[in-house]
Amino acid sequence: MHRVGVFSGTFDPVHRGHIEACVVALGVLTLDTVLILIEKQPRRKTGVAGFIDRANMIELATTDYPSLRLVDFESDHITTQNTLKYLQDNFAGGEYWYILGSDMLRHIEDWEEHEKLFKNMNICVVLRDNDDLKKIKKQIEKLQDKYPATEFVILPSVWSPISSSIAKEKLLKGELLTALDPAVQEYIKKHKLYGTIG
Repeated sequence: MHRVGVFSGTFDPVHRGHIEACVVALGVLTLDTVLILIEKQPRRKTGVAGFIDRANMIELATTDYPSLRLVDFESDHITTQNTLKYLQDNFAGGEYWYILGSDMLRHIEDWEEHEKLFKNMNICVVLRDNDDLKKIKKQIEKLQDKYPATEFVILPSVWSPISSSIAKEKLLKGELLTALDPAVQEYIKKHKLYGTIG
């Protein structure tokens, strides 16, 4: 039986915190693979780098991690429906884990088809460095009461507290970032992304 993780986001740009979350989830949950899904047209974000650039940066950042795989649904938005269809078409009968940050857990019941997500997938929560573990545990307890068939696992916070927005601010100032893969930084400079000068 395949054990598959799903990690989605804007990844603008991808940073080491993203990769570490996937790698830790692989080990803790004994996953065979983690599928990385890019939101092509983010609903609440503007000025985002193009999909191709973000995909190329993920490919560069995951070169040393063969168990991390970028997947393109060829759809503008990631939905529960197209995610589950892909999983069932490619990993039928598998065990599926949705990996998300603790900040996103607060809004998960606002997602379209969230009940379908809970019915078909387990939830792996990556603790953000500024989140209170006790509050997250209480939130999970409430969700478990509503969705008893869903398993929840909390991962420790990743070492890098940086966010993609902070990374862009620092890049704009010409700062080099240990939180970004060197190949990703080189790509950003070469393609003059985020206001940088190549």
